[in-house]
Amino acid sequence: MKFNPAAIVAVAFLLLSLGFASYHYGSTTSIEYRGEQIKLAKPYWSYDAYKADPNNLSPDEISRVEKMMTEAQLSPTFKSREEFRRAVFDLAFPGYSVGNVGDFSQADGSLLSVMFVEVPGSQKVRMFTLQKSGTNLALLDSPVVKGDAKSVAKLTLEGKTLKYLDKAGAVMKETMLPN
Repeated sequence: MKFNPAAIVAVAFLLLSLGFASYHYGSTTSIEYRGEQIKLAKPYWSYDAYKADPNNLSPDEISRVEKMMTEAQLSPTFKSREEFRRAVFDLAFPGYSVGNVGDFSQADGSLLSVMFVEVPGSQKVRMFTLQKSGTNLALLDSPVVKGDAKSVAKLTLEGKTLKYLDKAGAVMKETMLPN
């Protein structure tokens, strides 16, 4: 059997072109967050590959994403804890941590529930504290803190002072609530 060199070159060129097109068009170079496109550090073939890379955002985008996450407003009241949970999950950046810190019963009979979202590239989290008093559900606080939200071991509301305490009882964050 005789091979035509021109045909071999043409087939090789076609395969290389298809491989380049597949790499270029089959990968993701941005991700949508709150209606905006955020550039990624490099193209990713899959969401799992994106999630596995701790440096997945373009360095130029980190401050913009942090601003978007820290300035986003949640409703001051909620009809249910599920509505609160959905609002926090909707604020989470794709592929980054979001979760529940815990529920903390208060001396006045109210319950404080804390959830968090991780702020990409900043080693910060934004926490959301919901107070359930009777049938009322109100967002009390949404601070941005450095470190891990899971280190909050206790939450106390004394008058208008909200204190986030670690396992040793040290105050991690203190917020004076408005009247």
